[in-house]
Amino acid sequence: MCTPDSFLFGREAGTWRLQYHGRLDDALNPDDEPTEFYIRDAVDAVLAGEDVEIPDRPSRGCSIKWPEA
Repeated sequence: MCTPDSFLFGREAGTWRLQYHGRLDDALNPDDEPTEFYIRDAVDAVLAGEDVEIPDRPSRGCSIKWPEA
């Protein structure tokens, strides 16, 4: 729906599975300074072989414009 919209996949039993989808961090406006880094924490969890405990959060940013077909 909007950018940036991150998708993080990890391997489970030889299959790629979606581990996290959503915001990069908690800065909701371009001038805000983030205090939580959701995607970094999710990547760290996947690399450590742990479950991602971060709930998916809707992305905030510019909407995606689709051309008329």
